[in-house]
Amino acid sequence: MDIQTLTDLALSALVAAQSGAATAITDAATKLGKACVEKLAALVKTRFAKDGEGATNALAALENNPADAGAQKTVRRRLEGLLDEDRDFAAEIKAIIGTVPIDKSQHQTATAGDNSTVTQIQGSGNTVG
Repeated sequence: MDIQTLTDLALSALVAAQSGAATAITDAATKLGKACVEKLAALVKTRFAKDGEGATNALAALENNPADAGAQKTVRRRLEGLLDEDRDFAAEIKAIIGTVPIDKSQHQTATAGDNSTVTQIQGSGNTVG
């Protein structure tokens, strides 16, 4: 799993945890499950605390306003840097995320000119019926 994917999933977990993972969970966090979200958020908070006051303040800003795009961007940049430089941290996140299957199939629905539905499903093991 690449750093970008790890960053996306970890940031989604943080936002979901701060906004109430049980009720307002994001799509990526839904795939991880509530227990993994909480475990992942705790791991990231612990690692950011080791990184200093700037990282802690960035997480506090995200906690105060999880929907703030600026706070998400700041945490994303710091998270990408930590994942790139700290291979043990990246491995811990991979271990948590790796325990949950993530559906990567693509689903697409369109409506034709006569209002009939056209469905295209891509992936393996899909059934239509």
